[in-house]
Amino acid sequence: KSFADQLIRLKLAPHDLPDLTVALFLEKPEFRKMDGEFREILELLQRNRHFLVVDKNDGVQAIVTESDAIAFFNIIASPFILIQEAELALRELMRRAVTEDELAECARLALTQQATATGRPLPQSLEEMDLGNYLGIIRDTRNWPKFARTLGEPRLYAMQNIEALRSRRNDIMHFRGSISAEHYQELADCRNWLQLRMTISGDGR
Repeated sequence: KSFADQLIRLKLAPHDLPDLTVALFLEKPEFRKMDGEFREILELLQRNRHFLVVDKNDGVQAIVTESDAIAFFNIIASPFILIQEAELALRELMRRAVTEDELAECARLALTQQATATGRPLPQSLEEMDLGNYLGIIRDTRNWPKFARTLGEPRLYAMQNIEALRSRRNDIMHFRGSISAEHYQELADCRNWLQLRMTISGDGR
């Protein structure tokens, strides 16, 4: 960045480049303590694209760049993106499997007891349901024949994938520590399976 900015400021011709020295492109670095405020750090990265991290004795410990910030946020955000993609795929597979009236009947069979116990109204549409509702409907053996085409046999494999999705979702949404590499891969595998089922099942009932 400093190289490009200085070239613009100096308005140099191409034949001038061999005579340039490194000193022309040096910038005074910005420093921040290791306990610096996160918002201030982001603003600094937007402005300078990098800064040096120093300890309490002003000894340099690290350099942080825009790329580091992007990698950090990717680690934080990617599990949430996987969950969203997986849930939307599951919702679409259920939509392909049943009509609105059939879904309402599936909900009546599988979710009435839970709704009565919690005092909540029985959800009627996929948009009113959460992942636990989806799982409850699909898990009910009276409903499974309607979803077998879109989710695929064997039923046990489908249940294992959706159960894993719910478990990993609960861990992440309730901030139960950082997600392990094994659980991240489990979540990615579930998303991939659901998206594959969308391709296989097509759009018709």
